Parts: sequence; C-alpha cells; structure tokens
Amino acid sequence: MTLTSTYYKFTFSEEIRLERIRQLFGLAMIAVEAIHGMPAVRLELSAMIDSKDHSLMVEAESETGYDLAKVLLQFFAREFGYTFDVEKVESKRKHSDYIYHLGTILWEMK
Repeated sequence: MTLTSTYYKFTFSEEIRLERIRQLFGLAMIAVEAIHGMPAVRLELSAMIDSKDHSLMVEAESETGYDLAKVLLQFFAREFGYTFDVEKVESKRKHSDYIYHLGTILWEMK
C-alpha cells in the first residue's frame, strides 16, 4: 500500500544529536497534547525520523500535525538557532518502509 501525505521536513546538520531532537519532539508532543488532547494526538499525528538523512518529518494533514510542526519549529529555533532547514514536502512511501511500535508516534526509517 502506498501512502501520500504532506509533511514538514526538518533537516539537521550532523553536529546536532538525534537524541536531542527526540527529546525536543517529546516535549513538543506534551505541548500539542495540552492544546488538542490525548485522543487527537494519538489518532491524528505521525512523524518519522531518518537517521541516515538526519531529518524528521511531521505529517501536516491535520490541524494537530500542523500545530506539532509549529511547536517543533519554535523549539528547534530556540535550541539550535536557524542551523537547520524546514520545508513542506509531499511524500509517497509504502507502509512497509516503516517500523511502527504500537502506542508510539515517532516512526523510525528502516
């Protein structure tokens, strides 16, 4: 099955640790949950981190996803300055390209 979605793709320099990106992602999830509630976060959000590309993609199909992208942009700008890129992209990927752990939002590329 092929999925097509609009994402915000954050691309980071190699100096920025992926662990710190994951930590800020977790904080952003708490902020978005405070705005939209846990059900919306669990049902409407998806994000993928690609360690090879040193990037994070956040699906922007819902208001919840768009708000997550905005919160992440603010957190990343505060933490790293503007030493990263962000762009809106269309992505077509096969569902089998992802490893998904039930109950988590962050997907890891194989």
